[in-house]
Amino acid sequence: MKHKQAYYIRQYSFEDYRHGGVGYADAETILSQEGYRPLELPGRTSGGFFSFFKRLIYIIMAALRVRRDEKVVFMFPVYARMNQWLIALLRMRGAKLICYIGDIDGLKDNDKNVLEKEIAFFRKFHYFIVHNAAMAEWFRQQVGERTISKIDFFDFLVPPVFTPRKPAREVVFAGNLAIRKFYWQLGKVNDVVFHVMGAEEQGKIKVPGVQWHPLVFPQELPARLPGSFGLLWDGDAVEELKGPLGNYFRYITSHKLSLYILAGMPVIVAEEAATAALVKEYNIGIAVPGLVDLAAHIDAITPEQYQMMQENLKPLAERISKGWCLKDALGQV
Repeated sequence: MKHKQAYYIRQYSFEDYRHGGVGYADAETILSQEGYRPLELPGRTSGGFFSFFKRLIYIIMAALRVRRDEKVVFMFPVYARMNQWLIALLRMRGAKLICYIGDIDGLKDNDKNVLEKEIAFFRKFHYFIVHNAAMAEWFRQQVGERTISKIDFFDFLVPPVFTPRKPAREVVFAGNLAIRKFYWQLGKVNDVVFHVMGAEEQGKIKVPGVQWHPLVFPQELPARLPGSFGLLWDGDAVEELKGPLGNYFRYITSHKLSLYILAGMPVIVAEEAATAALVKEYNIGIAVPGLVDLAAHIDAITPEQYQMMQENLKPLAERISKGWCLKDALGQV
């Protein structure tokens, strides 16, 4: 009997990213390293009837090549229509389709119609890789009992950089905060310096207590993060997780968490966030109800406690930098 192969639908690992897409690209790199063969649409940037016909022939031939019960991993969301058709054909062929969740747009954008379509799509599958325990529970409520494994932390395939640090009222957020309403309220947080690494236009608008730094490529970030703590927060307010993005934080693992871990930087996370449970379990930071009294929470951390948090980050950084979060999750499905 012919040995079974394993595949993944390649969607993201074509380019360098300056945002969370690096987590998707790294996931596809890990799948390739683990022996999963790529199913990749030809001429993906080309238009016209000939290119359409070429991709159509490819997905038909790819679906015929994959045998019943052979694994095929795909990252969700799936935006390309041809990849959606390929998944439908693979389902008809009886392939073992594993849906690896990157984002859930209906939850993120608070769009009921999109969410209903996403849930209907999820109900077609039996194997999922999700972010964390909170997301796994949400999936069970939506689709019933399925085989669900979790990564807990996104893999980030760059070497850890443990810069010497000590506890201080200096907090970093790497990413585009300009689209997040809580950013404009950071002036309410007294006696804390926020280092924000974001887009250039963001640095032109002054916010009290904020020092802007230009964003660099994700692979350079662990060695470039200033401050003592990494911030995990989202939404419309500094007092609590509020609004669609704040609510979304109750379900997801942010790729920024892996970034802070690789930088040897303890984290500050909203206590209602899904990742607060991980921060507490591994003792790698603190969970707070809001940011207004952040200075007092930071002052309560002793140098010894801070050093212990840094030590606890090291084994996690090893796993994350070598792809073991996804590797272990694959072994469970």
